[in-house]
Amino acid sequence: MFFLIYLTNPFNPQGPKRFFLRRKNESLREIAFKELVQSKETIVSYHLENLFLVMSSNGYLCRGLDLIDVCQAYKLLYGRPFKGKMGDEPWNIWCLIRKQKDDLKYIKEIRECIYGIKTLQEKELLKRIDIFFSLLEQLWQQAIKQLKKTDEYDRYIKLEKPVNEMLLEKHLDGIKISQQRLRGRLDVLDKKISTTSRSLKEEYGIRDLSNPGEIVSVLHKYGVEVLSDQKKHLEDTLDFYAEQLRLPRLLKLYRDSKRDKDILLRLGGINAARIHPVYKCFGTVTGRILIESPSLQNLKRENRDIIEPDVGKIFLYPDYSQFEPGIMASEAQDKILINDFNNGDLYVSLSVKLFGDLKCRRLAKLLFLAFCYGMTMERMAQILIHSNSESLGEKEKVIRNFFGRYQRLIKWKTSIESELLRNKKIGTVLGNYRYRDCRGKQLSYFEKRWVISQRIQGTASVILKEVILRIKRELTDVDILIPMHDALLVQVPIDKAQRLQGDIEQIFKNEFIKVCPVIKPRISFSPFVENKESEKL
Repeated sequence: MFFLIYLTNPFNPQGPKRFFLRRKNESLREIAFKELVQSKETIVSYHLENLFLVMSSNGYLCRGLDLIDVCQAYKLLYGRPFKGKMGDEPWNIWCLIRKQKDDLKYIKEIRECIYGIKTLQEKELLKRIDIFFSLLEQLWQQAIKQLKKTDEYDRYIKLEKPVNEMLLEKHLDGIKISQQRLRGRLDVLDKKISTTSRSLKEEYGIRDLSNPGEIVSVLHKYGVEVLSDQKKHLEDTLDFYAEQLRLPRLLKLYRDSKRDKDILLRLGGINAARIHPVYKCFGTVTGRILIESPSLQNLKRENRDIIEPDVGKIFLYPDYSQFEPGIMASEAQDKILINDFNNGDLYVSLSVKLFGDLKCRRLAKLLFLAFCYGMTMERMAQILIHSNSESLGEKEKVIRNFFGRYQRLIKWKTSIESELLRNKKIGTVLGNYRYRDCRGKQLSYFEKRWVISQRIQGTASVILKEVILRIKRELTDVDILIPMHDALLVQVPIDKAQRLQGDIEQIFKNEFIKVCPVIKPRISFSPFVENKESEKL
């Protein structure tokens, strides 16, 4: 094992760069880039996505590096969301070093040297790098102790570390895009933004479409119940009502189009046939993989056709059906819910019960998940009275008759809340604990929402990452491009697609059953792109 410090500016990856290695109890030495990418030893470093950004910008492709990212380990240990400024995250290398050596001037000087902002004489530079090495070694030794103490070590070594290595390699490979289709998509989005903006201002008097407060106020004015007082749930509100009411439908179309345009503009600015997005292996507190620069996971289906398979390849898009309810049924050991899951479609059943029509499955899905993550039956009834002429009492009765059958699930949700209150943390089948920030004797409304999410979505992230590792290990012809929450975009050789689809489906099923043995998982292979050129206004 050796420790690596790299001197390169992540904002100028093609600028000057130097690489230094040091083993424990040895002197540091400078190495060439070629020696680094051919290494067979374990490399301990920090913010490896910045290092791989340099690699991709300079045309280096490397396979099989044994990598440990100290910052990733500390992010796993942190166990809560961070809401501060970018660069001030507790797992950021400079914040970690600050705790080790409380000398702000010294830390700033080291950072400026590494980023090429400041120049020092060689002797002084090497002296500071040597101290940096000592601090990096200390951080990793402390991380090992903390990972073992908090039962996170196995998760980091067996799951997060290998998945991160695979995603770093994927960054180097990049993803093929069509600049021609990209320009066409931008033209379509411009028209949608212009049309919806004009309608929202003229029909509903919304002056500032970037102001969530004004949007919430206008929604209330026109009788639309916001799902929560927290403005961050505005998107859920719009998603919920978009099929029923014109105002939220226009707002959703406007905001979705703006977001997709922002994503696609980044691709247009690159003006290249391939993009190299940054993959965050432990992107959220629940362990989900996030893709940044650009945020491809957030693209609407109709705008995804800018992504292309490589020559001789075809896309497959395996997707878990009712992923979270299946995990929840298994966790709660609710026999009725398990039976309903294994023998039908939960969302279709709810759609028929509530609306007398299976066509409202999408809306029923939102309701089912809202119930699972803490929404009361009374609240669900209140927001549903827009859908037809039924009274509040009639709607609540239907909801209670449907969800009231799952008594074991309701008791399980209460037991999970008690576990968080008792242990001050909640985890998954493989670590990934989230900790309480407050010391109250009762859980807050916010804690009651995230405690179920941490267990269920955290478990979902484990299952999908195990799927990723098995595919990488066993199906060498399968190239994983974009992990989603419950799905993967992969490309495979056209002549092997049929066989590989069966192999992928079996891996999806097997990894789900390992965690949820009483559930019969269903995997669909839906199109990654939805041809939907116009929106109903």
